[in-house]
Amino acid sequence: ALNGEKIPIEHYIYEQERMLVDEVAYIKKCFHMEIPLNPDVNKYQISFWRRTEFEDVSVANLVLDTFCPISTEYVSSYYYQSGWLLQPAGRKLLLTRSEKCGLRYELKFLREIWKKNRKGGRKAVVSRILYRVLKCFQRKPIWLIADKADRADDNGEAFFKYCVQNGSKKTKYKFLIGKHTADYTRLKKIGTVIPYMSLRHKLNFLLADCIISAYSHPELNNPFYEYNAPYRDIMQNCKYVFLQHGVIHNDASIPLNRFIKNISGFVTTAKREYECIESSYGYQKEAIWLTGLPRYDLLSHEEEKALVIMPTWRRNLFGAYHAEDSRYDLLPGFEQSKYYQFYTNLLNDQRLLKTAEALGYSICFVPHPTIFPYVDRFAVPPQVKVYGSNVTYRDIFARNKLLVTDFSSVAFDFAYLRKPVLYCQFEPLTHYEKGYFDYERDGFGEVETDLEGTVNRIIEYMENGCELKDKYRQRIDNFYAFNDRNNCERVYQKIMELNS
Repeated sequence: ALNGEKIPIEHYIYEQERMLVDEVAYIKKCFHMEIPLNPDVNKYQISFWRRTEFEDVSVANLVLDTFCPISTEYVSSYYYQSGWLLQPAGRKLLLTRSEKCGLRYELKFLREIWKKNRKGGRKAVVSRILYRVLKCFQRKPIWLIADKADRADDNGEAFFKYCVQNGSKKTKYKFLIGKHTADYTRLKKIGTVIPYMSLRHKLNFLLADCIISAYSHPELNNPFYEYNAPYRDIMQNCKYVFLQHGVIHNDASIPLNRFIKNISGFVTTAKREYECIESSYGYQKEAIWLTGLPRYDLLSHEEEKALVIMPTWRRNLFGAYHAEDSRYDLLPGFEQSKYYQFYTNLLNDQRLLKTAEALGYSICFVPHPTIFPYVDRFAVPPQVKVYGSNVTYRDIFARNKLLVTDFSSVAFDFAYLRKPVLYCQFEPLTHYEKGYFDYERDGFGEVETDLEGTVNRIIEYMENGCELKDKYRQRIDNFYAFNDRNNCERVYQKIMELNS
C-alpha cells in the first residue's frame, strides 16, 4: 500500500515451489513493481499486505534482504538517491523528498552501529568513514574483475587482459585473486591485482562501479555477505556483471535468478541460452547480454595426437564451502562413489591404453577445479598425464583433438574450435535440473552410458583421426550466436552502456 492506498500485484515474474519431503510446502512469488512519485507529494509510507482467502493481512515482520539499500537491523539505516531519502519505519518504509542528505543521518547511523556492536559492526564504522574519505579523492571509476579465489584462467582473466590492453585509460581495472596463488604473481605483470577477501578487496568493492566475475560465489558481489547490513546503501553503487564460467545448458534458475543474485549484466553465448534466461530467471531484457564468453577470444589450434578426459564435479560428494580460497570439503566415502569408480576404471582400461599407445595418442586427465585439491585420490596409471592448476584450459583445448566429458560446459569451448566431443553419462547430474539442452538431440557428440561404450567410442575416434562428424558440425554451427574473437569487445561495450 502507498500512503494507505492498496496497489494489487497482478503479475509475478518468477515463482518457485519450496518442497518439504515430496510435497509443496509453499510457493515463493517474486514480482517487479514501479511506484509513480507525485511531484506534489513529499512523503510516502509504503506498507506490504498479504491477500488471503478471507482478508488482507498486514506483513508484520518486514524482512529486507541484501539487495535492499536499507536494513531493519538498524532503525537509523538510510539510503539517499536522486532527491529521495528511504528509511525503515517499523512495518513500513518511509520515502521522503529531500534536497540533500545531511551529515546527521550518517552520524546517527554510525552511533547505532557502534553501540549495537554486532558482528563486524565496529569495523563497519571505520570502513564507512574510510570510504567517505577515499571517495572524495577518487577520480576514476573502478572495475573489479575476478575468477575464483584460488585460480584465474577463466572469463575474468581473459576480460581483464582485454581491458588493460584495450580499455579506456579513464577506468581503473583491478583483478581479485588469492595472494598465495601462482596466478597472483603472474597477473601482477599484467595489471593491478588485489588479494581476495582482504581489506583492500572490501574497500575497493565499496568504491567500485562494477564487480565483473566468471563465478557467482556469494562473496564476489557481496564480500560482507555475513554482516552486510551496515553497508547496504553503499553496495547499491556496485553493479554485478556475471561473465559465467561456461554456457548455461541446464536449468540454473534457482541459484542464479534475479532474486538470489540480482545480476546487472548476464553474459550469454547462444540464442537458446539467452531465451531460456529471459523467460525463467526473472531478469528484465536489458540485463541479459548476448555477447559470447570472453575466454573464447583466446582459443587457438595447436593440435597434437592427444585426447583429454574432463569430467565435471558432483555436489553430493562435497561438504562445506570456504570463501577465502573457493574450496569445498570432500566428504568421506569419495572412493566408494560411482563417480570415482567410473573414472578410475576408464583411466586404467587396458584396451584403451594399449590402443592409444599403438596409434600414438596420449591421454590427459583434467578434473574439475573443485576436485583439484583432491586429485591425488584418483588411481591414475603412469601412461595418463594428470593436470590441475599447472596448465591453462586454453592450452588443453588447443592441444587435444578429442574431449571426453560427462556434463561439463567445457564441451562448449571445445566445440567452438570445431572439435569432437564425447559424453559419458553413466549417472544423472543431481545438482542441476535439466534445461533446454538435450544431449541426444542437441549434443556435439555421441552419448555413452557405460564404460564399455565409452571405451569403444574413444577408440573409434582415435582410429579415424578424431575427425568431427558432419552431423555434429551442423549442430555446432547452429548453436552459437557468434563465431569470432570479439567477445571481450562486446562485453566491454555492454558494461560501458550500463555505466553511462
